[in-house]
Amino acid sequence: MLLLYTLSLTALGLARWVWAKLANRLETKFSRLCVQVSGLASEASIRPGNGNRPDAIQSARRMFELGKLVQKRDALEGRLLSRMKVAEKLGHWLNRLRAWKGKKLPYTLGALDIWLVLSAIDMAGMSQYFNARMLVEWVMTLFQV
Repeated sequence: MLLLYTLSLTALGLARWVWAKLANRLETKFSRLCVQVSGLASEASIRPGNGNRPDAIQSARRMFELGKLVQKRDALEGRLLSRMKVAEKLGHWLNRLRAWKGKKLPYTLGALDIWLVLSAIDMAGMSQYFNARMLVEWVMTLFQV
């Protein structure tokens, strides 16, 4: 059980770490984009020369750029929220697995661990060196006095 439990904890922990790292990167991009959007939105309208009316072309261009940035921000926010949700789910599964330690089916998972180790030995071609007969002979030589 220890082998399977450790492998499961390692795999879930690594997956959660990767997703959290990806979410953090997106969060920094999102915060930069939010600063750009708020800066562009609060920027005063430009008035040329002595006129008191704003330039329609420049204000339209500014609104267009603001709209593009807002669309980018919204798309990035959706990706960020989905990655954060996956990272939270992986963290929840990891915490449940940590709390599960030794409570359910320890004998079944222990047998599964032994089966995995024996299968690995067999696949590596080492079964002629690691078998029950050799183990019994080795134990008998230890007890012979």
